[in-house]
Amino acid sequence: TAFEILVAFLQAYIFTTLTAVYLGMATHPEH
Repeated sequence: TAFEILVAFLQAYIFTTLTAVYLGMATHPEH
């Protein structure tokens, strides 16, 4: 359904965002 597609998209978006934030923190430990 469209709802399932939306949920899957949100999960992928959140996962990507958290990964980017984690990598940013890992590469800039001074912050």
